[in-house]
Amino acid sequence: MTEVEKRPTFALADCRNDIAKAMNPPTPVPDIVEAFLEAIDAEVPALVEGLYLVGSVALSDFRPPRSDIDFIAVTANQPDAACLVALERVHTRLQERWQRPFFDGIYVTWHDLADDPARAGSGPYSHEGLFH
Repeated sequence: MTEVEKRPTFALADCRNDIAKAMNPPTPVPDIVEAFLEAIDAEVPALVEGLYLVGSVALSDFRPPRSDIDFIAVTANQPDAACLVALERVHTRLQERWQRPFFDGIYVTWHDLADDPARAGSGPYSHEGLFH
């Protein structure tokens, strides 16, 4: 029996299903993510240079209403005081519009992503609807 014949036949089908789920996240994930990106770009254009969805959304295990939308937002530099106020406003508006799921995540720089995670300091983050 060849290697190809030994492989489980369900693997490719499962992989395609996972990809389809990841590319079509469940409602309200796309609406919340789009609202966040539009709001932060309106407040501070180009502050968020990258946005990665992680956790249950990325793993195709999102289960409303229990799951949160977990993210890592990447900025060029650490947000200054004015940017932090803008981020808090954006997160407050999201929370007022959608009480659940929470839009929880951290803000890091590209440098933070490339650096040793053990050396990462604490930065701004959102948890259970509150911006810190």
